[in-house]
Amino acid sequence: MYITSLQDVWVGSSKNTWLRPTYEDNVRDGCVATDPCTSRPCPPNARCINTWQGYECQCDSGYYGNDCSNVCDLNPCSNNATCTHDLHSQKGYRCECSSYAFSGEIIRRENFK
Repeated sequence: MYITSLQDVWVGSSKNTWLRPTYEDNVRDGCVATDPCTSRPCPPNARCINTWQGYECQCDSGYYGNDCSNVCDLNPCSNNATCTHDLHSQKGYRCECSSYAFSGEIIRRENFK
């Protein structure tokens, strides 16, 4: 005879009829897994994702690395363009040109004739 305990089995948050097993033998509630995200382990500008037995920190758009640093601190824009956070951009930032002589996503000099 084996006596064991299953811990951290995730099925749902309630025992709906369709989630109920067809047979239960010596089963009792009480083992509750803690949510590691409640302690807010992730840096600012990140969200905590509860995984099976731990957590992952996912940086917000426009932030990178283990500390979720501001991508604009890397000065990714060229030709004196200003880096600005842009949640709608795939990269999370955009470069704003300081002159009409420059344009585009990479801020290139326009060829004027």
